[in-house]
Amino acid sequence: MVIGSVVRCCGECGGLLIEAKQTDEEWIVCDFEDVPSEFVGEYDLSADFFAYSEFMGNTHLDIDVIDAGLYLGLDLLQIEEAYRGQYNSDTDFAEQYAEETGAVDSSLAWPYLCIDWDWAARDLMYDFSEHDHHYFYRH
Repeated sequence: MVIGSVVRCCGECGGLLIEAKQTDEEWIVCDFEDVPSEFVGEYDLSADFFAYSEFMGNTHLDIDVIDAGLYLGLDLLQIEEAYRGQYNSDTDFAEQYAEETGAVDSSLAWPYLCIDWDWAARDLMYDFSEHDHHYFYRH
């Protein structure tokens, strides 16, 4: 590690003369509150942390949504586009998705009440991922 220290001011230009010194000091990252553990190394923070930090300053999504997306292996830039919402179960998600896409009309008793929503949810989840009740589209 190289550190700099001021030796003296330059008589001609008034600038500072800096002497570079080699040091054998080692640094260990011990306190990383509010920093996800995947960005913390033994001796430093991953460069990806700074992209994460900038993303968090520009997104409308809550941190738990971002963490769920990262847990599922999504890239930061994919999370906002892939996020579909928070639901209590795959079945709730499947019903809402079917209504939003126009696949069924919930105001009609038939066939809405005849659908096996558990089966529909299992089939739908081939295209989606869920973590901690947050649902994301798999690209």
